Amino acid sequence: MTRWRSPALAVLSTYPPTPCGLATFAAALTNGLSEIGIRDVGVVRAAVDASRFDDMRVVAVLRPGSDSSRCAVARRVNDYECLLLQHEYGIYGGHDGAEVLDLLAEVDVPVVTTLHTVALKPSASQRTILERVVAASAAVVTMTGTARSRLINHYDVDPTKVTTIVHGATVPRALENDGESYHDMLMQRAVDLRVHDQEEFDPSYRPLGSLLDLISEATCVVLPYDSDDQITSGVLVDAIAAGRPVIATRFPHATEVLTDGPGLLVSHSSPQKLADAMEK
Repeated sequence: MTRWRSPALAVLSTYPPTPCGLATFAAALTNGLSEIGIRDVGVVRAAVDASRFDDMRVVAVLRPGSDSSRCAVARRVNDYECLLLQHEYGIYGGHDGAEVLDLLAEVDVPVVTTLHTVALKPSASQRTILERVVAASAAVVTMTGTARSRLINHYDVDPTKVTTIVHGATVPRALENDGESYHDMLMQRAVDLRVHDQEEFDPSYRPLGSLLDLISEATCVVLPYDSDDQITSGVLVDAIAAGRPVIATRFPHATEVLTDGPGLLVSHSSPQKLADAMEK
C-alpha cells in the first residue's frame, strides 16, 4: 500500500511581527498546516516594514523594488512543491502591487492564491493585476460567497479555478499611512462631544491572544467598516465564535454571515442607525 507523503509548501504573505490582519492570517495558516502533518512549510515574508523577526519558518524575504530579492525568492519557492500566495494589493511592490506578477513569471511550481480583496469597482490596474494573478494560479480561494460571485461576474477569469473556503476563527495599514491623525481626530471628537471620560482609546495592534480576550469580555463587538470591498473580517468571525453579538455596517462579509444571524446590520455612513443598534 502506498503511504501518503505530505507536500512541501511555501506561504507568501506579510508575517508577524508585521502588525496587520493578513500577517495574523498567514501565521494561523502556517500553524494549521503544520498541525495537520504537512512536513515542510516555509514562509516567504513580504517585507512591508522594517520589523525584525526570528521565526525559523521564514525561509526568504521579498523586498519591494528589489530584483535580486525577487530572483532569490523565486529560486527558494521553486524548491517547494506548491506556493500558497496571499494576495492583497498593498503588500507587494509597484503600483497596486504589480511586482507580484514579475515574481509569478519566475515561479515554476503550482500556485494556489487566496484573494483577500476583490474590489467591486477596481481601477484598471487593479483589474488587470487580479486577472493576471488568477491566470497564473492553478487554483484560487475566496473566503466568502460574495467574493467568489464578484470575481466570476465582474472579472475575466476561469470560474472553474475558484473555490470558496470560509474564513476560520482565529486592514489597511492606517497607522503607517496616516500617522496618528485618525487616532487624534477620534480623541478630539470625543472631547468635543464631552464623552471623552466614557471612552478608552487603545492605539496598539493587539496580538491574537490579547484580541480574543478582549472580544470575549465585550458586551458586543461593533464593526463600522465604511468600504463595500471589506469582503472578509477575522474579528467578525472571532466574535461569532466567542458568542458575542455583532453590530456591523453592511460590508459583504457581515451581510453574508449576520443576515438572520447573531447580530445587527446597519447602513454605511449612518451614525444614528449605528447608535440605535448599539442601544438595542
